[in-house]
Amino acid sequence: MNQQKSIYLYLKGKTAWNIWAIRLLRRKQKLIKLGKWDITTEFDFEKNCYHTRGLNEVTQAWLDRALVDFSHIEFICGDSCTNKAKAKHRLDEKYTNEKKVPVHGINIDFRDFIFPGDVRFDHANLKGIALFNKADFHATAWFSNAKFEEAAWFQGALFRAYAGFHQTEFASFATFENSKFLKSSNFEAISAEKTFALTDAKFINQVPSFKDASFKQTPRITNVEVLPAPKKSCFSPSIRNVVRSTKKESRRRRKFFFNDLVWTEWAMNRVKHSIKQAVNYRRNRDDELNFRSLRTLAKEAGDQQRERAFFAGEIRARRHMKDKIKEFPTGFLRYCFGAAYEISSNFGRSLSRPVICWVAVLYGFSYIYLASSPAFMAGKCQNEQTLTTFEAAKTISLNNALFFLSEGYSDKVGRAHSCLDNFVQIEHKYFRKPKAVSKDQSRLFTNLENDDEIITGSLGEARQKAAEKSNVTFLALLQLFLQLSMIGMFILGLRNHLKMK
Repeated sequence: MNQQKSIYLYLKGKTAWNIWAIRLLRRKQKLIKLGKWDITTEFDFEKNCYHTRGLNEVTQAWLDRALVDFSHIEFICGDSCTNKAKAKHRLDEKYTNEKKVPVHGINIDFRDFIFPGDVRFDHANLKGIALFNKADFHATAWFSNAKFEEAAWFQGALFRAYAGFHQTEFASFATFENSKFLKSSNFEAISAEKTFALTDAKFINQVPSFKDASFKQTPRITNVEVLPAPKKSCFSPSIRNVVRSTKKESRRRRKFFFNDLVWTEWAMNRVKHSIKQAVNYRRNRDDELNFRSLRTLAKEAGDQQRERAFFAGEIRARRHMKDKIKEFPTGFLRYCFGAAYEISSNFGRSLSRPVICWVAVLYGFSYIYLASSPAFMAGKCQNEQTLTTFEAAKTISLNNALFFLSEGYSDKVGRAHSCLDNFVQIEHKYFRKPKAVSKDQSRLFTNLENDDEIITGSLGEARQKAAEKSNVTFLALLQLFLQLSMIGMFILGLRNHLKMK
């Protein structure tokens, strides 16, 4: 639909507009059922905007009919409107040639309008209060370089495809409260002279871009959510439909395949490709920078909760883009630390995760100490009737984790070490320096104290015990590091929760 028809249909009102839009959407559903719907989104360098292009004649004809063009149009209202009654019922060439559209009152009303195809408002000048409340954009919405001289209301608007507000000027109040963006959205280099509200807005599948955006007042971003695309399992209806269509198509193409192996490989590749598209989250190389821009906006607004959420998104966006496992050691270490930070504390936002991880590390090392002991298969200790081997290992693990509280439990810890054959203690005196040894044997005991006791056994047994001592000491130090890290994560989460409140 060309520009003159778009203006004419708009002047006829919302009812006539939505009847036209619903008819086109029904026609679109028929094309989808017949398998004739095939589109792609690309940038048009001649018109300097994104648009949807059909890959066959039927689809392209539908897109041409559904196109709404208000580019370079000036919407005038109030005292500047003349001949409104005539302009409402017929197409007045005076206004279309001058690229001016008269409207009633002070409102440019697009409330509850349905836009079935691409919408162009680029370089448009809206001199009244623009109302796009609960508008439904089924295709690309292009508002680049548009100017809103009065308030712009997009409350509850639904953008199903690309939403472009590049270099848009908002001279007054602008709100996108409760709006949803299902695909990419671009707010780069926008200019907001007054309040810019994104309260309860949801960006699904892509991170909005606010690079070089200028706000004269602090934007409102309360409860803004950036959500990944909903993941689909292999048993979802979309995957089953792919399998069914593959079987139907195989009946038509079976004569072109000379053996079943070729057909099987072709069918499995198609199903795998569909599953990969359905399950994987689409990442963008600019997601890290976009999250950083959102975090800056949240910091300026004083919203600690949103700031932490956008920081978490920034770290996630780096994975597989900059922090790669293959890039050792820098990328590998950043990837591992980022994943550990998320698992252990949800990027410093959780209080329960550090506690759960602390308990898990405690019991995990208890099993490791028990498995490293000769008393692993024994149920109870030899010299203790009430103490089991696992309780002894747990006591030693708890002593290593809470070393600063272990003074009062020295007796119980000593009994636990006695149960496990004095095998797993950091500061335990494993060896005593013998009174008389050869020169070769004395090298093993140069760093040990006490000259009163002699270790019995061969030189090989002494070396084995020395290796066991070093291994267990390393495990105990590793456990201590992990346990202290979990305590630090809990303190960090507590600090962040107190700051948010």
